[in-house]
Amino acid sequence: MATVFINEFIQLFLRYLIIVVLVVGVTFLFPGKTMASNTTEITVDVSQNLGQMPGIAAVGIELSQWGDDFYKFYFRKKYEDDIENVGSIYRTGLNLRYHVSDLSNDIEKYMDRLNDFNNTTLSYKKQGVDLILTIYGMPKWLSKRCVKNKDGKYVCGPNWGATPPTDYDAWAEHVKGIVGYYKYKLGLDLWYEIWNEPDQGYLFSNTDFWFGSQEEYFTLYKYSV
Repeated sequence: MATVFINEFIQLFLRYLIIVVLVVGVTFLFPGKTMASNTTEITVDVSQNLGQMPGIAAVGIELSQWGDDFYKFYFRKKYEDDIENVGSIYRTGLNLRYHVSDLSNDIEKYMDRLNDFNNTTLSYKKQGVDLILTIYGMPKWLSKRCVKNKDGKYVCGPNWGATPPTDYDAWAEHVKGIVGYYKYKLGLDLWYEIWNEPDQGYLFSNTDFWFGSQEEYFTLYKYSV
């Protein structure tokens, strides 16, 4: 637990450090000059009470790297039940690759697993938040490193979720299904990111995220949009 709190403290410190750097940078680049001098004047009116900051804007917690353990689901449930007091979750921990794609043998199971995160997703909508969903993780039935046996189960090679698809048209239909799920079933117009850090593969030889070339990623993106 001590390690978790230390990590949260470090993340919070870095966030405020970034804000300070941005404020100083903007002030330097776009100074508000007075007629009498080149100094910058900042006026803060403390006589007006603008109300309480909404919970969604409070300091958040990072859940995306916690894995499928008790704490992540505990905090997600607290968030859904008491959004105004628990603070924000700035990354929910829903990972389409590890929590949905890797656990599904067909598109029906894939969509069923998306249901598990509906409460969290809709609680964001309630607060008027713009959501960004990263469509990441090649399904087993489209991976170049998976073979389906006669019993319907897949046998997959290393890092099979990071490969280009065997069929780009089928991938396009897969993306269409995900977007349609959120748009028509949940009534959400989301922002979408196609894949997670694919350049790690073709620029830095780290194939954890993308096991393909730059051209293959561009093709994947083209069929996605």
